[in-house]
Amino acid sequence: PVTDACSCGGYPAVCGAYQSADAVFIGTVQTVEAKMLKTEDGREYIGGQDAKVQVEKAFKGTPKPEVVFRSEGSSCDAVYEEGQRWLFYAYYNKETRKWTIAACDRSKLIDGASEDLRYLEGLPKTAKQTRISGEIKHYEEDPVKGFTAVKNIIGAKVKITGEGKSYETFTDKDGIYEVYG
Repeated sequence: PVTDACSCGGYPAVCGAYQSADAVFIGTVQTVEAKMLKTEDGREYIGGQDAKVQVEKAFKGTPKPEVVFRSEGSSCDAVYEEGQRWLFYAYYNKETRKWTIAACDRSKLIDGASEDLRYLEGLPKTAKQTRISGEIKHYEEDPVKGFTAVKNIIGAKVKITGEGKSYETFTDKDGIYEVYG
């Protein structure tokens, strides 16, 4: 049997993802339409989705109040469910007139977007400074759910050293640390 899988070699920094996206915004999935396809032996499977998203807050770009995201059903595509709130780093395809997100980018459910939101809410000031940031979380592997975040690591000391300088900071309630300048 042939198997396809998606693996990312890392994710872009929030500033890089912001710069490369056509639009960056928070949105809620209103409706999801699955595209059903059939295998050669007649079995049905989901071959992608069209998700209508209500834009709540835009950080970049001027999407319409509602946009449609199209996924093609690969293992790298997002799977949308009605009612989900997402932070989208969106790309517009002029040929299909549809919005997409890229595999292995920073688009994610809003519950996991604390670090990104801190940067985006601070714009334009945050874009004018050198910024080192990250999240420290405790992950566990569950046989059913897979590798999932269990909790934020609060109050962890983070030391950044380089070129004769040293900076220290602590993670906050979201497990996020930031150093500017």
